[in-house]
Amino acid sequence: MARNDLGRWVPDTSGNPGGRPKPPDGLRSRLAELSPRAVECLAGLLDSGDERVRLEAAKAIRSTKHTYADAQCFQGATP
Repeated sequence: MARNDLGRWVPDTSGNPGGRPKPPDGLRSRLAELSPRAVECLAGLLDSGDERVRLEAAKAIRSTKHTYADAQCFQGATP
């Protein structure tokens, strides 16, 4: 890993040449299977009598990265 005299990376080098580790086999498909249940659970928590629970559920929903494929799964939409 090449660095210059100031300790900064030299152009066109990386501190992580191997890239991100790959997820274990089957993890993505398993998460895709569980996603609809997780969304339904969060939706139910939005109706909680406890304001803190509602707030945390809303935060969880807002912080999730959504794709068009996710939207199709939950809305029955077609591209």
